[in-house]
Amino acid sequence: MMQAQKSACIFYGNRVRYNYFLYSLIHMTAGSFLSSDTDSVESIFHRTVVKKRARMQRGEGVKDEKGYDVVRFIEHGGKCRPAMDYVRGQTLIGRLQTEKKIPKKLLFQWFRMLCTQLDCYHRSKGMQCYRYLSPYSVIVTREEKLLLLDLSVPGNGFVMKKMQIPAVRAHFVMPAGKKRSGMAVGIDLYGLGKLFQFMLAYTSVAPPLTWKEEFMMSLVIQKCTGENGKKTYREFDQILRELPRGDRRKSCFRKIKKAL
Repeated sequence: MMQAQKSACIFYGNRVRYNYFLYSLIHMTAGSFLSSDTDSVESIFHRTVVKKRARMQRGEGVKDEKGYDVVRFIEHGGKCRPAMDYVRGQTLIGRLQTEKKIPKKLLFQWFRMLCTQLDCYHRSKGMQCYRYLSPYSVIVTREEKLLLLDLSVPGNGFVMKKMQIPAVRAHFVMPAGKKRSGMAVGIDLYGLGKLFQFMLAYTSVAPPLTWKEEFMMSLVIQKCTGENGKKTYREFDQILRELPRGDRRKSCFRKIKKAL
């Protein structure tokens, strides 16, 4: 009996030390923003992604989902840095085609995730545009999170091909006449507004949006696409402040008055 307890204590101690090692590794990686030696951190991410991709390609995990190279973001000390990852999931268009009924709260969470992802992308890339935002370039993970595809990976070249389809290009690509000088972010703001519009039109929201939420979303979309001549967004934080949450009706009414 004493021997069993001793073995259990040794096992538990090893497990605690192992978990502490993982915790330290994560914080060491996040703290690399303050260090000049970033090559080792990038190599750690690269090796991790390569191993994860190999496991998934061998068929480990959910069989009816594909693996995708995506961009994740690490924030530390007010700075944002991109990191590669390989996840299982579906494209947003694939998810909406198989499951059109989406809970309202989840839909508004997705809207906020898209804003946050694009904001991180711009901050980490020196205000460089993602440019090809569409239902084909967004991945829905098994945890119901939205991530942007890494368009620098050759395997994600299908996104470019989809964007050449006339109907897709006409809806999601900003017309040359609408581009605002000195505002590169406007390209992604336009694509985001069009993606909001597509998701609202393509899904059956449960419970349905209230008239206040519909009105608020119409204002948000118009400010994203530039259809509202008086007011347009200039950064993604402005959208986050005006997006409804889908669960608090009173706050939505206050946001309408601020947006007008």
